[in-house]
Amino acid sequence: MLEKYNIIDFASFKNSKNNAQELVYDAWETQSRRKRISLAKKALKIDPLCTDAFNILAEDEADTIEDECQYFKAGIEAFEKKYGKGYFNKNKGYFWGLIETRPYMRACAGLAECLWKMNKKEKAIELYKKMLRLNPNDNQGIRYNLLCWLYLEDRDDELKKLLKKYGEYSTFFLYTSALYLFKTKDKRALRQLKRAYKSNPFIVSYITGENKLPKRIPGYYSTGSKEEAIIYVSDNKKCWQKTYNAIVWIKESI
Repeated sequence: MLEKYNIIDFASFKNSKNNAQELVYDAWETQSRRKRISLAKKALKIDPLCTDAFNILAEDEADTIEDECQYFKAGIEAFEKKYGKGYFNKNKGYFWGLIETRPYMRACAGLAECLWKMNKKEKAIELYKKMLRLNPNDNQGIRYNLLCWLYLEDRDDELKKLLKKYGEYSTFFLYTSALYLFKTKDKRALRQLKRAYKSNPFIVSYITGENKLPKRIPGYYSTGSKEEAIIYVSDNKKCWQKTYNAIVWIKESI
């Protein structure tokens, strides 16, 4: 994919990379899809290793999931070529805290979602796990998707490790933890479900179907809000549907 943009040694571009990133910022601010694509391509002419430019093309120019996947891969390859293996070894555990790593982490997140949609689930999960090794603080919140993916794939040992590693009382972890305890017939399930309900009571009506999910999923949420409930259920309803009698259980228990 990178060959299309005539990649050469990064040293030739070190003085122009900031200009390319400025074009990316301009692209994010415009409402015009056509203009975003144009600005991304201009950025690549200035710096063919501009990962965020590939991210924009993945989101705005790709016509198929395969094309989207290729753009994200190109962005990842560009970052790796620009910084080298030593950079990863030196900064593992601190990614996202370093501003220059964020385009790479965005590209990885985009690629993982593409791989999952293409039914390449093993690769998607492994990429998410790699991201958590690079950035254990997980500023992107990918652990929430990973929790769902591990559940759907019956990777229970890894799911338990993820729950234990973060040990958080977020709505996402509480509800999925309650579901897992129910699935495994753990007597703590009901108590965990009550904790989850307290964190966000709106989720139950969406899981049971009493309220329908909107066609448009919110882009942001606050803790305990309806928006949070919609996002959780849109991402995790398959987990509840997969588990025999889970929806009946939550309906009768709350």
